[in-house]
Amino acid sequence: MSTDKIVVPFNRPDIDEADIARVVATLRSGWITTGPVVREFEAGLREYLAVPHVVCLNSATAAMEMALLALGVGPGDEVVTTVYTYAATANVVRHTGARLVLVDIGPQGFSIDPVAVAAVLGERTKAVIPVDIAGIPCNYPAIRAAVDALKGKFVASNEYQECLGTPAILADAAHAFGARFGGRRFPAGADMAAYSFHAVKNLTTAEGGALAFADLGSGQGLNFGEQSSGRLSEAFERRVRLLALHGQSKDALAKMAAGSWEYDIEISGYKHNMTDLQAALGIGQLARYGARLERRRAICRRYQEGLPESLWIHPFAGYLDKPGADEPACHIYPLRMRGYDVEKRNALIASLAVEGVAANVHFKPLPLFTAFRDEFDIMQYPNAWAAWSSEITLPLYPGMTDEQVEYVIMSLRKIVGLD
Repeated sequence: MSTDKIVVPFNRPDIDEADIARVVATLRSGWITTGPVVREFEAGLREYLAVPHVVCLNSATAAMEMALLALGVGPGDEVVTTVYTYAATANVVRHTGARLVLVDIGPQGFSIDPVAVAAVLGERTKAVIPVDIAGIPCNYPAIRAAVDALKGKFVASNEYQECLGTPAILADAAHAFGARFGGRRFPAGADMAAYSFHAVKNLTTAEGGALAFADLGSGQGLNFGEQSSGRLSEAFERRVRLLALHGQSKDALAKMAAGSWEYDIEISGYKHNMTDLQAALGIGQLARYGARLERRRAICRRYQEGLPESLWIHPFAGYLDKPGADEPACHIYPLRMRGYDVEKRNALIASLAVEGVAANVHFKPLPLFTAFRDEFDIMQYPNAWAAWSSEITLPLYPGMTDEQVEYVIMSLRKIVGLD
């Protein structure tokens, strides 16, 4: 390989000519907001995830917030999530008026610590939001066991909570589309999952997201019981759709049908619907997603091979070489540097930039931000602090060439003195 400098962006969206043609066709169709293309995309997502309920929205943030609101989470309640996440996970809790409860990650990896979750669950807890960082499945069986310990003690405030019988497990699966959890693509043990289709995500609609949940009473999602599962699952989906469209009883396409102008505003909702333009992009992305996901995994394998474990802690060790029940979606490559602190980590990122390689950091723990530091102290979360202090995120996207991948490896090895 040439030793000349190669520019390696941190991320580039994977858009092909078929994507562009499909978006153009939607523009020419005469209908560009929520309509038949969104419904087609939702159908594809239901099939891919093997769940009967998917609501496409304008972000994973909206998906989480609509889920919490539909569940009736509000002032006086508590929602537990990880300190090691993007702000959206915490912001949606605050938007409901519930109290945000943050817990540490485990001593290994980046996932929420189920033991820490169990320690803070109480009579006010209405939801737990695990975050599948980098597309690595959280320990959902352990989280489920912690939540199930509240059966018989949980105080519900609406029929959905009553049928759950425990705090809801809402997976922040923004990074995890395509991951396998216990052999399934929907997080095993979770009640619902929020997916992101943001511009940098594995599957993109430029901006967008979706809320997915399993059929009620199926043993893999909301436990609404056999007799009422159909009624309540449909009611819950309708509630989410109402909340996402100002509480309007008909969407724009339904109102445009001849003689169908009349509609009701049933509740005071929000504006979080996905457009047909976004969905048109998503349909093509979904059709070729398997090959793109495998390319991501191949890049991760090469990083793992080229960067020795004596210096680096690899995020997907134990996953990529042992495909099985749990498989990561490989959204990002968060690499931990043994023996590094914040200063050395930042210097390494600067040195990579000189070489033409754009690196990043995932994630800055929430207490380090102005919006959270008055309420939370980072020193109370030692595992998150240790992970963040030594973490860099390497470029990872399907369009990376083999030459670019090798150049990233060569640059890192050169900077740390291996080559």
